[in-house]
Amino acid sequence: MGVLLVLAIALLLILFQWNWLRGPLARLLSDKLDRPVAIFGNLEVHPWSWSPTATVNGVVVGNPPWAGRTPMASLPRLRVKMKLAPLLLHGKLVFPWVEADRPDFTLLRDADGRANWRFGPGGGAHAPRMPVIDHLVIGGGKVRYNDATRRLRFTGVLTSSEQAAGEANGTFHFVGQGTLRNAPFTLTASGGPLVNIDTNRPYPFVARITSGPNRIGMSASFAHPFDFNRISGRIHASGPDLAGLYGLTNVSLPNTPPYNLASGFARVHKYYAFRHIHGRVGDSDLAGSLSVDDTRKR
Repeated sequence: MGVLLVLAIALLLILFQWNWLRGPLARLLSDKLDRPVAIFGNLEVHPWSWSPTATVNGVVVGNPPWAGRTPMASLPRLRVKMKLAPLLLHGKLVFPWVEADRPDFTLLRDADGRANWRFGPGGGAHAPRMPVIDHLVIGGGKVRYNDATRRLRFTGVLTSSEQAAGEANGTFHFVGQGTLRNAPFTLTASGGPLVNIDTNRPYPFVARITSGPNRIGMSASFAHPFDFNRISGRIHASGPDLAGLYGLTNVSLPNTPPYNLASGFARVHKYYAFRHIHGRVGDSDLAGSLSVDDTRKR
């Protein structure tokens, strides 16, 4: 009986097709993300290791009903390597390698403030906490962003290559353009190497933003990659009128003459703080500090 059981298990392992799991895996992801997920390509799994690898082809993540039928994300090819020991001993996901080939994302926020990148019923829950990823490689990624509350439309390209030589090794680049309140909008950003990313360590980056006649440059970091609600650093801004920054900051500033200012800044959710402001507004020197708490009524 024991010999027959061993032979049956061996035969199952020989004949087993990983594609049999496409449907169950898609249903599991659909349940976790609260939106439809489909897997159209092959599953390629190499499990016999303490760091097994898997390649998933043709993943499509749909939108919640309010966001329409256009997919939220498509991943023609996603390859991951996972460490089993941290998962089995501590229940912790650790990925030594994640590689996404030509990922395509469409991010939406409607006039009611619902965002399709926030998961859970109604889109009100926070995005999932990012697991530990030692190496993240993105090839030819595209991002489309449409924010009805800010009247912002944007299309960008993101890349990160671990194979790049010299100082460019692993550097993250994001470049794109669109419109903000009907004015031309451009963004260029580059971050540190996407190697040994730890959600408990700050992630540094630099960015340049042009919104109509307004120019902003910053050197900053996310407190926890990539939590956009917690960010701090240094910023330099110039333009014809401080009120023109509303579309970028969602903070109402007074109408002013042309400005050229630098400051330290921090944002924690809807609380903004600017420290050691210095520069000029019109013919006047300006220095000081400013904080805005947007969690309460006006």
